[in-house]
Amino acid sequence: MPEKDQHDMKVIVLNAKTLYEFCEDVSYYPDDHKKSISLIVIDEISTVSPVTLAVFNARMKQVTGKDKPFGGIPVMFVGDFSQLPPVGSVSIARGIVELKIADEKYETCARRLRNKTGRSDVGGKKTGKYDDASLFREGCNLLASCRWIELTEQQRADDEQHLQVILKMARGEGMSIEDLQQYKMLSAEDVKNDGSPWIRATILVSTNRERHDITEAQCRRFAKATG
Repeated sequence: MPEKDQHDMKVIVLNAKTLYEFCEDVSYYPDDHKKSISLIVIDEISTVSPVTLAVFNARMKQVTGKDKPFGGIPVMFVGDFSQLPPVGSVSIARGIVELKIADEKYETCARRLRNKTGRSDVGGKKTGKYDDASLFREGCNLLASCRWIELTEQQRADDEQHLQVILKMARGEGMSIEDLQQYKMLSAEDVKNDGSPWIRATILVSTNRERHDITEAQCRRFAKATG
């Protein structure tokens, strides 16, 4: 675990990978840290699944011996839910929305069944990840109970036009032809010169065929340049 000491304040910074490693092996958390950690920061929270967060919560309770959220240690989540979700799962933010929709459907069905039968003790059973005791629900509830602070000022991008396109996509809006026209269209000349800034640039393509062709050409270029 990366550590940072800030005026006698010991801060642990985790990402999705190190968080998963800790959940797999409790010894990843040294014994002498149990009483000295002031704050845990979990970066790239969009890549953490609800189940992983629930397991991490259980691990923190285990290593601290305290039956409090995350063992009573303050946790700060940092990230952008407009970015990539975890592999093979959904982001916690999306999970919160899914649970809300599922619960509303469940309550609607249960209410109809009670009205039809005249009984107040009938209702379906929530199953799978929607079960009241599921790790999926626990992970979602943990994040939903946090205090949310939205940062709206961009600190890294200095291209205002590009920033506006990114923010537009973050809001769920589609890109227009006008948006695309502001970007340079690469030509063969742009990548022929070894000194071109485009040589090592990330290139977005629409098919795997293009991806394979560009990868092969760049590998040949690299092999030729390095002997």
